[in-house]
Amino acid sequence: RGLILESVRRHGWVLQFAASDLRARRDIVLAAVRQNGHCLQYAADTLKQDRGIVLTAVRQSGAALKYAPSFRDDQEIVATAARHANIEDDQQTRDHPVIS
Repeated sequence: RGLILESVRRHGWVLQFAASDLRARRDIVLAAVRQNGHCLQYAADTLKQDRGIVLTAVRQSGAALKYAPSFRDDQEIVATAARHANIEDDQQTRDHPVIS
């Protein structure tokens, strides 16, 4: 657990390689989305429903809202996502391609 936590703090996208039980741990996902909001896509579905996790993700990258559709009617989250949406989101996604 300590190794993955330290890894996602430095490189959030590492979350995609974590075991499913680790992707369901709030502390690990929170560290990942603080570093890269797009990492929300790798979180367990239950954490995509966690308002605090989603708010943290959209503060880092407004585009992360697309991974939490249940919050599209939440005014605070949508406003935060709009404030933090920028062209850097596209660059960040290109810099860390998703391995399927």
